[in-house]
Amino acid sequence: MAFKALCIFIVCLRWCAVAHLRKIDITVKLAELELARRLGEVVSIDTVVATVAAHISSARSRLLSLPSKLAPALAIEDRAAECQELLESAICEVLTELGSGSFGEVPAPCLSHAPR
Repeated sequence: MAFKALCIFIVCLRWCAVAHLRKIDITVKLAELELARRLGEVVSIDTVVATVAAHISSARSRLLSLPSKLAPALAIEDRAAECQELLESAICEVLTELGSGSFGEVPAPCLSHAPR
């Protein structure tokens, strides 16, 4: 009976040691995450969601404004190639503005259509 009690005690002791090591590991990871946050190496998901939403809203607004901006120039143009160039240039201008911030890189096809 004493041997069985000793075995149970050892198992419990081992379980407590593992739990304690896990707690230490979690504490260290949380401290590292907090340090990274303070150093600006990580941001909250809410911040990322808000930033992406703002960029999407800006892109939407800019793209929706293109028809009224381009309508006068397209109305007097009778060459399809020139209409296409006007559209590509305007779209790439919007994408270039959006890509010039911290949101991302400028798409490669737009590099040849940079605003003049």
